[in-house]
Amino acid sequence: MAVIAAYAHKIAKVTISGTCYGGTETWSTGFFMGSPTTDVVGVNAPGSQSIATAWQTFFTTATNSFSGEFKTVQVKTALINADGTTDLDEIDYYTYPSPIAGGAGAATLPAQIALAATLTSDNQRGLAAKGRMYLPGIQAPVSGSTGKIASATVGNIATGFKTFLDAVNVGTGTSGKVILASKGRKQAGEVGGDTIYIGGVSAWVTGCRVGDVYDTQQRRRRQLPETYTTRVLA
Repeated sequence: MAVIAAYAHKIAKVTISGTCYGGTETWSTGFFMGSPTTDVVGVNAPGSQSIATAWQTFFTTATNSFSGEFKTVQVKTALINADGTTDLDEIDYYTYPSPIAGGAGAATLPAQIALAATLTSDNQRGLAAKGRMYLPGIQAPVSGSTGKIASATVGNIATGFKTFLDAVNVGTGTSGKVILASKGRKQAGEVGGDTIYIGGVSAWVTGCRVGDVYDTQQRRRRQLPETYTTRVLA
C-alpha cells in the first residue's frame, strides 16, 4: 500500500540520537526542516555537522539540565519526499568523534520521564500550528509541594532551546529552516490500495515553549533490561 501526497513539499527530517544508562538504552529526538512554499534542494554536508555543533552547545550547557548519563552519538538529516518516502540518495550523517555527555552532572530520572518542548508557528490552530520535540535526559528537580520544575530552570531550558533553533536556521544551507510539516488529513477510504492524504501544510517555526511539568514517553523505555527481585511469603 502506498501513501500519496503526504506532505506539501519535499522536506528534511533531522534525527538526533544517542544512548543512556551506560549504553543499555537508546533515545532519539528530532524535527523537520524545509520551506512552506518550495521543495528542499538537498541535505548534503555540512548540514548535519552544523546541527551537531549547535546541539552540542545546547546539550552540554549545565543550566539546560541534560543529564551527564545521556550521551549524544549522531545527527542524521534525510530528505523526505512528498509521499513520505525517504530519498536514499539524500541522507547526511554526522557522528561525533566521541559521544558527548549532557552538561548537568550524573543525576537522572527514569527513562520514560521526558520533558517536551513545543514548536509553534504563526498558524493559531489546525495543521502545522504546533509540534513537539522531546528533550532527552532532562533531570531538573521538581518541587515536593507543587510537583513542578522551578520557573528559573524552565526559563534556562527555553532560552537554550531557542538559541539552538536559531543556530540551526542560520547554519544548514540547502535543508532550509526549521518548520512544522503536517501530512494533512487522510481522505476517507482508499483508492486502488493507496492511502490518500489531502491538504498537507508546512509552516515556519516562529517560537518555542517549555512547560514546568514533566511528560512521559513510553517508547523511551524499550531496551532497558529489567531484573526482578522476588520474595516468598511465610
